[in-house]
Amino acid sequence: MQRVNIQDAVILRVILNAMDCPTCGCVFAVTEEFEGRRRKDGLCFYCPSGHSITYSGTRDDELRETKTALQSARAKIMALEGEKHRLVNDLLDKVKESKRVEKRIHAGVCPYCHRHFVALERHVANKHGSPEQRSTEKKLAIDKTVLC
Repeated sequence: MQRVNIQDAVILRVILNAMDCPTCGCVFAVTEEFEGRRRKDGLCFYCPSGHSITYSGTRDDELRETKTALQSARAKIMALEGEKHRLVNDLLDKVKESKRVEKRIHAGVCPYCHRHFVALERHVANKHGSPEQRSTEKKLAIDKTVLC
């Protein structure tokens, strides 16, 4: 609201916002300043027919909730990115280790007892058994430790 005095005349400039009552549909106008206060404080006001009107969530509350949700989403994204980097690094480490073991096997080094053999495949079959035997032996060893 702005008042300007010009030679004994008063000019009053008011900005009105048109709105309609959600109950009866009656169209009426309120000042921009009044509407802003009601949106901010959440208090009720009345249409010309007497129906109560309230802005349920104030804009400040909505902005605060949105900001909080955005911050939690960003924190979750950062945590997931950190987890992703950790998993990628773990995977790269496993690939690196498997390449290292593969090179050692091609060079004739036993992956179980870490000794060098010319006939590595025969050594593994004779001394360490087939993969099925090794998994059975591991299960038996685990069962024995549980029983003891």
